[in-house]
Amino acid sequence: MTKTHYKLTLLPMVMMIFSTVYGFANVPRAFLMMGYGAIFWYILAALAFFLPFAVMMAEFGYTYKNEHGGIYSWAKASVGTRFAFIIIFMWYTSFITLLVTTSSIIWVPVAKVLEMVNTGGLTPLIESLHNNSALIGVLAILLVSVVATSLACGLRSVSWVANVGGFCVLLLNVLLILGGLLVLVLNKFHFAEPITGLQSFIVNPYKTNSILSMVGFAVFAIFAYGGLEVVSGLVDKVENPEKTFPRGLLLAAFVIAAGYSIMIFIVGIFTNWLGVMDQSDVNLGNVVYIVMGELGAQLGVAVGLDQDGALILSRIFAGITGLSMVMVYTAVYFTCFYSPLKQVIEGTPKELWPAFMLKRKNDMPVGALMVQAVVIILIIAFNAFGGAGAKELMNRLVMMANVAMTLPYVFIAVAYFAFRRNTQIEKPFLILKSNTQAMVMAIVTMLFVGFANLFTIFEPLLSALQAKDTQGIATGINYMLLMISGPVIFALLGYVLYQVSLKRR
Repeated sequence: MTKTHYKLTLLPMVMMIFSTVYGFANVPRAFLMMGYGAIFWYILAALAFFLPFAVMMAEFGYTYKNEHGGIYSWAKASVGTRFAFIIIFMWYTSFITLLVTTSSIIWVPVAKVLEMVNTGGLTPLIESLHNNSALIGVLAILLVSVVATSLACGLRSVSWVANVGGFCVLLLNVLLILGGLLVLVLNKFHFAEPITGLQSFIVNPYKTNSILSMVGFAVFAIFAYGGLEVVSGLVDKVENPEKTFPRGLLLAAFVIAAGYSIMIFIVGIFTNWLGVMDQSDVNLGNVVYIVMGELGAQLGVAVGLDQDGALILSRIFAGITGLSMVMVYTAVYFTCFYSPLKQVIEGTPKELWPAFMLKRKNDMPVGALMVQAVVIILIIAFNAFGGAGAKELMNRLVMMANVAMTLPYVFIAVAYFAFRRNTQIEKPFLILKSNTQAMVMAIVTMLFVGFANLFTIFEPLLSALQAKDTQGIATGINYMLLMISGPVIFALLGYVLYQVSLKRR
């Protein structure tokens, strides 16, 4: 009797995309940085990057629906094997760094949940979750162990966690929408953050809006849409991929792009920028909890609660947000732990990997999963218990991985350009029927993302030069070299591994 492997249907796939790409925290972060002005830049990033990228992923995914390698398979068929391997290796190594950092970040929302129910006895634990690197390291190692073990049992665990994570994202959005609209009605349609004209939706009126700051936010908006290629590598795990895969990709893309803009607008209903955002203790790390706490407080005031009641409701909203963010981070972690590794192991030449890494069970690459888990655990342990020098090295690795994670988007667009030009490739599903339109779209995406990466590399140096800050110039040069070295080193490692594989064939 043939064993039937679990397949993703439309809803689990959309939920997986939603929980992987859509970052609820990006909404309050965007409002902190640009106010209503963030809406314009998010729409621009969606039109110039996210929606075109979704089109590319849908066409690639459908054409190579029987392939296992995702990015590698697409680039290999369109450009060549060496090009494809270097891209996917650069992309994959950056995810190792992401998995290491996320395993520590996830405990911040856990602390927020504990704060909601804390009556005093949990205060030491809450403080430890914020600043005790040893405890955070142990918990991070435990998380990696649980995730790796769960994945070894089959894809169903990824789907289940993705569904829960997607539901939590939807819950936060529903809470924000309904709560914000209720506050608007009860306050007789008075906006906490006033709209002063069209410029309110382009710039932040409370900040100096230089070219550097606006371009910097455009880069932030692009990165807010990152991650679609992670789920795109699971096309062979989708039920009826010829229908489900492109439909799920495009549906999720439109919902995410619209969701960001609508949510940012609603934040302004109950959040006054000068009264809430312009405080010294508000930062990109905690702003999501501050905004949702503000929603609870403003809702409490609007329904007639006294000050103590409003504060209690504020803590409840912040706690719900923390609990939801724990599940969202967990869902992202499961997907990012499996999908990039799957694309590397199942798509690339088998000669590259030792036999034990190719071991499979429950239709999963269990050997590679365990090796990856061990590597991540060793890095976490080194960072948690290695002292100040280890932390500095980890910070440098994170900086090196920043550009390495998004630069492959440019190369994917290059591969798509070649894919559309190559008349020898059978293309059974094309969203854009015109090759000219498709190639123009690819070029625009290449330029937009390429410029975003260049700006990310040079922005600190440009800002220091503009301010004539000698110390800042030195720091900017160091930052620039680290950012450039990441993709260069990862690409060279990929090239060496590829050359080694040629000798084994």
